[in-house]
Amino acid sequence: MIYPIGYTGTLDPWPTVNNNRYNSCCCLPKNLQHLEQLTKKARALAGEAEPEDVSLSSIASKLAKLQEVHSRIQESLVSGSEQLIAARLRQEIGDAQAECTSVQIVPEEAFDDRIITNIFREFPWNIGKDSNGQSEESARILYTIENKLICGFKDYQIAVQFDTYHEGKLVESFYLVLVGRSAFESLCVLTHTIPFYVPLKEVEREYLSSNAAMFISILGDLLQAYVSRREQIRKFKETRSDKLRLISHTVLCDAVDFMVEESDCKVTVKLGYEDLHSDLPSVAKVAVWPPPASKGKFPAFFSKDRKPKTSPISLLFAEIILQQEVLPEAYERLVSGLNAILAGRPVDDPELDASALGHSIRVKGRSIWR
Repeated sequence: MIYPIGYTGTLDPWPTVNNNRYNSCCCLPKNLQHLEQLTKKARALAGEAEPEDVSLSSIASKLAKLQEVHSRIQESLVSGSEQLIAARLRQEIGDAQAECTSVQIVPEEAFDDRIITNIFREFPWNIGKDSNGQSEESARILYTIENKLICGFKDYQIAVQFDTYHEGKLVESFYLVLVGRSAFESLCVLTHTIPFYVPLKEVEREYLSSNAAMFISILGDLLQAYVSRREQIRKFKETRSDKLRLISHTVLCDAVDFMVEESDCKVTVKLGYEDLHSDLPSVAKVAVWPPPASKGKFPAFFSKDRKPKTSPISLLFAEIILQQEVLPEAYERLVSGLNAILAGRPVDDPELDASALGHSIRVKGRSIWR
């Protein structure tokens, strides 16, 4: 008589289907569990790798670990000495701003190299004489141009502070020091606290030698857009943590992919920011995957002959919304429109034009509206 490996019961023949003793739900799982353990040992002895777990939970866990490693690597790229230099630079520039004798507010459209020329005219300092023959410090002006503060720093150096905001609140400040002999000679970047992934070198090569004011304005726009994108992602993670299953993005936050679960459906979103000066994506792709067959009660996932669809549907209206509004608010409108489509109702969004509402769903590249 042949018995299964690991069998420890009585020496009875294999039970038949009608044998109630072996039809209980408590015996078979133990045998299967033991069999799985023996299979793992056999694979280990044979040098075979375990089959990869491709479940969604496993992928999410691996991605979360990769993001943790990515964050640690990103932090490690800024050494302790660089952090000390940045702290000292912030302090010194703050002191230079405090020593300015007046503040001049300049509209962005009026900001040009004349401001840089005026700052250079302040150099060298402490060479003037008062009526008593004592040294008198020349007037020093702090220029405020929207989110930028510019002033003379040290001899023939100009300090620029870039303030970045989100939802009207100051988030982070970045600092830059330019050096040159005059406004009519080429300036160069002496030191800064700009993140390494912001394209500072490219902007410097293109603009600084010919138009310092343009260089400062463009760099300020890049920093503001980057911080806005970063804060949108951070807020989205906080407000939708219960729905969010997967999310990944670049360090510059110019490409974002995430998956959420809404109304029993999996929704995948891809955002691309080709214009780094913008905090709104230039490319957006939104796909909704059918729910399990047992939950396939939504009209949008059935064809005309009432057969369930197996391919995802692309939400054109959601792609338009995501290109018009920042992520957390745009996502609220996306969910509202998705619920309407799943229920077989038209999307009621007053901020979308008729053409967008008329092509709200696309299946396999073909736009349809139910």
